[in-house]
Amino acid sequence: MTTREARFINGEASGRLGERVKDTLISAGLTPNEADVYLALLGNGRSSASDIVNAVGMHRTSVYSTLARLESKGMVSSLLVDGMRRFVPVHPRKLHQNVVEQVVHIEQLLPSLERLHD
Repeated sequence: MTTREARFINGEASGRLGERVKDTLISAGLTPNEADVYLALLGNGRSSASDIVNAVGMHRTSVYSTLARLESKGMVSSLLVDGMRRFVPVHPRKLHQNVVEQVVHIEQLLPSLERLHD
């Protein structure tokens, strides 16, 4: 994570904190690019794709495909403001809710998986 990216973590300038947050987001199911874009949006709020490209240093096409994946996961929404598409991060509690739902699904599958194992 670059110094520029690190500043998006609640205003912290610590790259170490940024790496820990990014790693946690990845372990919660986001890709590295998704984590970078989501963190940039959290730090900047409503942003254009160009704003995100400048913030994370990814190619524009990568940013758009990453935003599409985040939208499909319910982590980002988009809206038109003065004819320009802007992207908005959902509250971080949504990520927590997604992880809890995954745990519930795994717990429901566990008996079947255990039978296959035995």
